Amino acid sequence: MSAEEVRSTIAGHFGVDVSQVAVGAGSTEVASQLMHAFAGAGDEIIFPWRSFEAYPILTKVAGATPIQVPLTVDLRHDLDAPWPTRSPILPA
Repeated sequence: MSAEEVRSTIAGHFGVDVSQVAVGAGSTEVASQLMHAFAGAGDEIIFPWRSFEAYPILTKVAGATPIQVPLTVDLRHDLDAPWPTRSPILPA
């Protein structure tokens, strides 16, 4: 099955146009495609840390700045924790 066939099948299943479906060779490739499509120099990508080890690497490859959100003991985003940097889009 080719990527076009996979994309057509997925599009048909979800009732969207095939142009709205992207596929990749695993989660790392898809994350990389998204980061390159939506972020670059001067942008920040915010993600929980510790989590997927590829996030900081992929963020830097896309030219963006990684912002690591610490996790609470129950593995939720700890938005109130002190950070080394603070994104202006997050609550103060």
